[in-house]
Amino acid sequence: MIAYLALLAVGVLTKLNDDLVDVVKAPNWIAYVTGIAYGALGAWVVLTQPILAPLGIGIIIGLLFTGKIDHPSHGLAIAAFLFTLSTVGFPRVDVALLVVFSAASLADELLHERLKHWFFRNRMSMETVALGVWAFTGVWQLLAGIIFFDIGYLVTGRLTQSMGKPAKRRRKQ
Repeated sequence: MIAYLALLAVGVLTKLNDDLVDVVKAPNWIAYVTGIAYGALGAWVVLTQPILAPLGIGIIIGLLFTGKIDHPSHGLAIAAFLFTLSTVGFPRVDVALLVVFSAASLADELLHERLKHWFFRNRMSMETVALGVWAFTGVWQLLAGIIFFDIGYLVTGRLTQSMGKPAKRRRKQ
């Protein structure tokens, strides 16, 4: 269960990092710290729950191939992920699941801005694939993993929406 709470934290840190870079325009060092934190924590999850490795690594592959690593803090996250794995050891990865989750990540990243359907705007490919994997294999951990990540990411997005907006002024009466 602690790995899923860690995935919740990875989702929070990932969205916080995105918003620090894109919305708040915070100093780079803050984004670097959150990037390193979510990368290292993501690696810890993959190391302690190897069943989640195809999901985590597949997401990274999709992000790399679509050019979504658009700030050094995201590069530091991937570097922290890989460094952590290289110092402890890479988990065994089911290659078929890795290919499937990489394809879902690519679909999410490529189609969410191009197609106006809610499914693609909300990047539902990964969740759908995880649901299908559960239905066909009984491996529920991948679906739970993406759900916990999504909860952290989406709730943080809601909380940080106002960070980049100026406060509303009250009119004098």
